[in-house]
Amino acid sequence: MPASGAAADLAGARALARTGGEITLEHLTKRYADATAIDDVSLDIRPGEFMTLLGPSGSGKTTTLNAIAGFVTPTSGRLLMDGTEVGSAVGGVPPHRRDIGMVFQHYALFPHMTVEQNIAFPLRQRKVARDRRAELVTAALDTVRLSGFGRRYPHELSGGQQQRVAVARSIVYRPRVLLMDEPLGALDKKLRDWLQLEIKRIHAELGTTFVYVTHDQDEALVLSDRVAVFNGGRIEQVGTPDELYERPSTLFVARFVGDSTVLRGPATAAGSGGSGPGGSTLGKCGRTLRAPGALSGAGALVVRPERLSVHARGAEPDGADWNTLPAVVERAIYLGSSRKLELRLPDGEPALVRELAGRLADVRPGDQVTLAWRVADSVLLPDDPDVEAAVT
Repeated sequence: MPASGAAADLAGARALARTGGEITLEHLTKRYADATAIDDVSLDIRPGEFMTLLGPSGSGKTTTLNAIAGFVTPTSGRLLMDGTEVGSAVGGVPPHRRDIGMVFQHYALFPHMTVEQNIAFPLRQRKVARDRRAELVTAALDTVRLSGFGRRYPHELSGGQQQRVAVARSIVYRPRVLLMDEPLGALDKKLRDWLQLEIKRIHAELGTTFVYVTHDQDEALVLSDRVAVFNGGRIEQVGTPDELYERPSTLFVARFVGDSTVLRGPATAAGSGGSGPGGSTLGKCGRTLRAPGALSGAGALVVRPERLSVHARGAEPDGADWNTLPAVVERAIYLGSSRKLELRLPDGEPALVRELAGRLADVRPGDQVTLAWRVADSVLLPDDPDVEAAVT
């Protein structure tokens, strides 16, 4: 469809009820002279969804966001909003006609304008009547919980308050899509944690489609309905936070999303046994470990740290439902509500255990212990020798 026709369709959509927009990426690719930033990415973002693009630096997540915004023109593939093509290699709808809001890491507020004037700026650009502007600005300030701050200037606000003004400015004209590029990256941890919950609340109130870019795994798990994990310009896995954490489909996802212990060794598919029909075994440190799923070849058995426990030698759980390995405690790190134990296996590989306060094993650095976990808590994946470099 020609750009002018697409723009007209999007303009007509603004007259509809304010619901979240639908975004579709079909085999989207962006190449530069010496690099491919996005490599054949396909993704469906549902109306009203909170979708996070998660990945390390250089993985393609920000370029994808900028393609959705209209700041980057794809080399090939299609980008549709509400079924209408808005971005392609041969033309598309310009950014200001896509009915989107944008929030950056750096607030980009006008220092000479008050909070009210900053928030009203996009309404003035759209020639919204003065009385209506005042109503919308008041509503936006209420949404971000900054009522009473309208007459202040940006330099009179804290970093968190300035970021909330930036959010208010991006939502004041009720866009169907809000794009957020590392918006909390410049804030301290306590404020960032609080603002995560505020952003989640705002999303629930507005019903707008949020597309959020971050490299912070915890942030992605807290905020998102679904997460697309990027690596090397491609999407490794799309899923809900619990799917990515509990059932990663690749070793990269298992290593990048949350902490984990990775046990590498030769895997053999087994017809039955403690791992159940279709399960597998993995050789490690002279032991045979069991895991659900069928895999043969170089394997990586992944266990989350809170699923592991440490026991005195001879006092470990026994039976077909459990895997065990000998280990030595190297460090015990107190974290307040929990404790992290760093251990070393006989073959030199590390292991990580997280224990809740009140359930702490009586161990200290140098102790020889047994590491134990349930077979059902194992995730067996094909090994990838390049993963460690990719996740750092």
